[in-house]
Amino acid sequence: MRLMLRHADDHRPDISHCAYPELCPILMFMKLSRRRIFGLVAALAALTALVGALSFPALERHYMRQQAERDAVPLNLAAEGLRAALERYAPLPALIAERATLTALLNDPGNAQLIAAVNEDLRQTAATVKASDVYLMDISGRTIAAASYREPGSYLGRNFSYQSYFTQALNGDLSSFSVYGTTTGERGYFYAAPVEDGERIVGVLAIKFNIAAFESIWRGADSEFMVADRNDFVFMSSRPDWHFRAVRPLSAATLRLIAQNLQYPIDRIELLPMTSTPLNADAQQIYIEGEPRESYVLTSLRLNDLDWTMSALSPRRPATLNALNTLLIAGLTVLLLLAALLAYLLKQARQAEAFAREQDANRRLEAAVAERTAELQTALGDLKQTQTDLIQAGKLSALGQMSAALSHEFNQPLAAVKSYADNATAFLERDRLPEAQDNIARISKMADRMATISAHLRNFARRPQQATGPLL
Repeated sequence: MRLMLRHADDHRPDISHCAYPELCPILMFMKLSRRRIFGLVAALAALTALVGALSFPALERHYMRQQAERDAVPLNLAAEGLRAALERYAPLPALIAERATLTALLNDPGNAQLIAAVNEDLRQTAATVKASDVYLMDISGRTIAAASYREPGSYLGRNFSYQSYFTQALNGDLSSFSVYGTTTGERGYFYAAPVEDGERIVGVLAIKFNIAAFESIWRGADSEFMVADRNDFVFMSSRPDWHFRAVRPLSAATLRLIAQNLQYPIDRIELLPMTSTPLNADAQQIYIEGEPRESYVLTSLRLNDLDWTMSALSPRRPATLNALNTLLIAGLTVLLLLAALLAYLLKQARQAEAFAREQDANRRLEAAVAERTAELQTALGDLKQTQTDLIQAGKLSALGQMSAALSHEFNQPLAAVKSYADNATAFLERDRLPEAQDNIARISKMADRMATISAHLRNFARRPQQATGPLL
């Protein structure tokens, strides 16, 4: 039996067949676990990675939209700051144009003393209001006095009758105009107002502000800013390399108008190589080609009163990192869950294997016990037969030992029977019938006695419980 138990312990349970139907699910689970449990977990991990890869673009766009919503706040602040600065300068030309000295000079343009006084007055005014230049033009558009009269690039003597802000002011309207300074090379924003002498317009006063002053407050922010006109032409930006770049190709008519008004340097106009993908109504994902290729989340705000579009461009990288971090956290969470699942499945597999081994060992033990029991029952039957044979042999041996005594037992009745028979014959010959009958009766008793002894001898010699029957 110990040999059979060692044999059962040294072998894994055979699960190719199932001797016990109630154990089949456990054994099949154990077989599946050992062969495919790691493959199953690896497949789940691969599926998770695939889902993460497929969901990354949508997740990144989600974070870009959130980034655009955050960028809308500083964009609105920057736009309000720009609008407030421009509005602060808007009333200045009309106020300065009310000075009597300007009207006097326009009525007497050859008065050198008056020209010197007006030039100095305009210079001090420009310094006070922090303007790039303040200059006075007659009705022909010729500049007769300017705050920059001391500087080499002064507007003195230049004619600006082609500029729209001059023609609008000459018609009695307050005008504003963004322009690239073709004389000084500065990008400026111009306001102009008519100079009136009673009911008559005698000239135009213009004031110029350097756009770079507005851009300086944008630098150092987390986002880049740019301002484009109605033709999507960038004339203000926190990035100098974006100045005078067209967001979209300009038509020939637009280029002719720019060249006619000298609004921008026609020889410097270049296309900003930009491709965009909409995120929502006011935001886009854009790529600016170059070395290196730049990617931004662009949020736009329309300034209807100025007919401009102001945009904030924040790097796309934070949205990408947020998407990657989210996927990383989700991936780690899934990996932890898969690790827990793997540990659980391995534990179940080990338990199922141990249970199956135990059941298989029990089955083998039961088979061994049944086999040994059968062997013992066979041996017990042989032992009983041997005992019966030994008893029978003992009886026969005892019968042999009793033969001498039995001979005496049989010889004595036989001698008596012979004597009684002889006596009965003699009594019959003498007609002594009663005595003859008595001897015959004695012979009968002797015969009964011998039959009884013979029956005892036969029972002693026969095997126990051995039935007698006729021999065929």
